[in-house]
Amino acid sequence: MSFHANVFAANFAESRPPSASLRHALVAMASDAGKRQSPTKAFAHVKPIADVALAEIEARRAISGNAAARTRLADGAVIGLLHFARTVVDTDATSMVAPVACVALGNYAERLPYLNRPGSLLVVLGQSPEAQRRGKRIADLIDEGLATFGIDVAATTRTVNDCAALAEALPSFLGLISRRRFVAGRYGFFVDLSKTLSAQQSTPRTMAPAA
Repeated sequence: MSFHANVFAANFAESRPPSASLRHALVAMASDAGKRQSPTKAFAHVKPIADVALAEIEARRAISGNAAARTRLADGAVIGLLHFARTVVDTDATSMVAPVACVALGNYAERLPYLNRPGSLLVVLGQSPEAQRRGKRIADLIDEGLATFGIDVAATTRTVNDCAALAEALPSFLGLISRRRFVAGRYGFFVDLSKTLSAQQSTPRTMAPAA
């Protein structure tokens, strides 16, 4: 890590918890036109803050505290990345409401020893083709940022209808999405998702007649 990177990380980390430092740095970059034009370089610029945060988490002795800290760091990264990605993709946005909802699924970022696999971030998209195009671009930037920072959370994109169809067809996906938590973005999409899944689960399935 260079001297300038160390100073940058230290300035943001001072008096702030690691998750807040990363989130604030990402939000601050959203007002920088140069950073918006080159997201990959922007993420590399902020990476030292994530490195410091991850090093602090790894230094923790208590597994429960480690898991909670990873979750907070992932939440902070997702919130900051969504804010930054919106300024890159939605340059002419007329609404303050994000066009996607970021939802944590399953064990998310906990990385507990008995669940040693990447968590999952569901980015819920709007239904229109244009909303999906913009939403997927935002999700791609969030995914790139998380990978750059070394945060083991994979982002996937689905509409509410996609989620309902998958939950009906795949019990494993139903089990995963049943453990969901809103993180950032358009809360209405999360509400729509929850209502759709609840209605689907309360509707009795019809058995196919025996041949």
